[in-house]
Amino acid sequence: MGNDDITNRVKGLLNTKSLSDWSESLTSFFEAYRNHKSLAPAFEAIYKKKKDDFKPLFQAQQAFTNELSQLFKTLKDFDNLPLSPWQLVNEIPSSRQLTDPFFKPEAQFFESCKVLRQFFEKLFVSNPHLSSNALSLLMGYLDISTRIIYKQSILEKSLKVPIQESFLCRKHLNFDGELVCHLYEPILDLTFKSPLFYKLNTEAETLAYSQDATLWRKLDNLDKWVNWTARGIHPENLSHRHNLFNSLQLDEAIKSLVDYLLDYLMQDEELVLSAKPPELPQIRSLSVFPYKSSSLGSYAFWIISSHPNGSITPYYVRKVDDGSETYKFIETLLRLKSGDAIELEDESSPRAELSLTKEIKKIIFYKQGKKTIFRGFFISLNEIEENLDLAKLQEQLNRLNQQQDIPKFPQNAYLAFLKSLPS
Repeated sequence: MGNDDITNRVKGLLNTKSLSDWSESLTSFFEAYRNHKSLAPAFEAIYKKKKDDFKPLFQAQQAFTNELSQLFKTLKDFDNLPLSPWQLVNEIPSSRQLTDPFFKPEAQFFESCKVLRQFFEKLFVSNPHLSSNALSLLMGYLDISTRIIYKQSILEKSLKVPIQESFLCRKHLNFDGELVCHLYEPILDLTFKSPLFYKLNTEAETLAYSQDATLWRKLDNLDKWVNWTARGIHPENLSHRHNLFNSLQLDEAIKSLVDYLLDYLMQDEELVLSAKPPELPQIRSLSVFPYKSSSLGSYAFWIISSHPNGSITPYYVRKVDDGSETYKFIETLLRLKSGDAIELEDESSPRAELSLTKEIKKIIFYKQGKKTIFRGFFISLNEIEENLDLAKLQEQLNRLNQQQDIPKFPQNAYLAFLKSLPS
């Protein structure tokens, strides 16, 4: 099956159908193409990213486990105690487990911590006469505090053995003149002081709160849906399934996956990137490329120069966040065709906020009377009548790529963008 057929099948996942039809389409697509030679590497790359994202958690987990193991070996008082309560923390998930969409290592970690705290609490309660060495070691590892909580009230006359009044037993007469005992019990609050535990906890919380935006979590949610609807959707369950579809944000998930797969399928069309800025006067044209993946909430604004030898050089202008005036300006540009007039002109406009210098703006926009005209997203320098200072233009372009934290240039998305432009 050719790439065009597969591309059409991928695009077909976005077709608005009934929920039942869409589920069947998604299931059959995964069955047919999950391991297909054209798309298998794309899915493998998603799982590799998932594995990479979890790597810091597993490394921190291993370091904390080693520290915990050393603590138990040092405390000779615990030689005969079962270590099963903390072995949950010692269990580093396998790569196979990570491919399971229902497996959540960070949730397992939080449960392990709960069990570990309960283990230490029972240890203190059942061993009130710990040796000074053991107690010293534990106090260096744990912050321990005690609080008193109310347990119950009982008439003293109903007690088989009288209780002396203390901070755990407060007595007073009720309205009938009967002596009532209010019983309290001490509770241990344990906090791990270990920097390794703090790092592990931070990694787990970071993953727990940030993973919803990742492509691998979106694919996990789609896999869950396929699993849950394997036998179809019964009409009586349709309302529930709609709620589940919305709660998992599967509409956004499928758009992100389709975006990613279409981008991947275009990788056979290679762009030749120039290894270094071209020597003058070898700039043949400039392209304006506002890149936005459906999984992002911002634009990466690029300018690309092309050269007579067929190579291109991308220059990163800036990131433009959703909701800003500049973001709205880019959205306006994307609706324009070459030669259309735009309203914004003064230097305080979002056009200025794009950080475009004079020579670059002169290429992208030009004046026609009182109007400012947008030349388009692909501009041949030969068609520009104004005199251009190519040396200054190249200097200004080079300065753009001296910024820090420049993202990777999305070659395949750029190719798709060029193809979408009117001839």
